[in-house]
Amino acid sequence: MEPDVALVSGAAMALLAIPSFLSAFSDSRPPRLAALLLVLAALLVYDAVRRAPEGYGIGDLPDAFLRVVAMIVN
Repeated sequence: MEPDVALVSGAAMALLAIPSFLSAFSDSRPPRLAALLLVLAALLVYDAVRRAPEGYGIGDLPDAFLRVVAMIVN
């Protein structure tokens, strides 16, 4: 998996964890799925940052999204 794909996948999982956390807390149940999503997201982002030769910054995230979308479209 390319570092851009891992970064975008991790960011997407982290965003999906937010509604899961809110739903679990509003229903008074443990947020197991949200915690799993956050752990997987953190691992993917860590892997992407570790494998990218120049590293990533916050400003690089939109460019990474565009590169992944372009990779999917082509």
